[in-house]
Amino acid sequence: MNLGEVLAGVRLKQPLAAELARLELEELEYDSRRVKSGTLFFAFPGARADGRGFAAAAVKAGAVAVVSELPPPEGFRGNWIQVEHGRHALVLDRADGPAIADAVASIWTDRNLYDRLTRGAREFSLRFSWEAAADAVLSLYEQAGRTVW
Repeated sequence: MNLGEVLAGVRLKQPLAAELARLELEELEYDSRRVKSGTLFFAFPGARADGRGFAAAAVKAGAVAVVSELPPPEGFRGNWIQVEHGRHALVLDRADGPAIADAVASIWTDRNLYDRLTRGAREFSLRFSWEAAADAVLSLYEQAGRTVW
């Protein structure tokens, strides 16, 4: 999928340059630590940190562009795409049935997308395994200063 397809329907503050629209993407990411070549990085302002502060690191790691609702930080070098509402750029309009159908169909027709989603879901679900829960409970006991056998 290319950048133009990903941002289709998203309200941009400036038109997307044709050469940017044609860039092929490997994945979307909002955590700069997980960015690799071909990633579209989303820099959101958050309660603890402003994602724009990680934009340069994301580009250095291989992000093809950065999407944000805010302007780029001073001195930023890279492709910056400013949108009206940052998180809305990641969401399908629930009233747009054809877009939702296309998105679901692409999971079944794009083997790379299917594999990435499957792998991501598996990794995410491991955080909720019995072993992870036991480790969390043991950690809490250790933090409370109790001896655990």
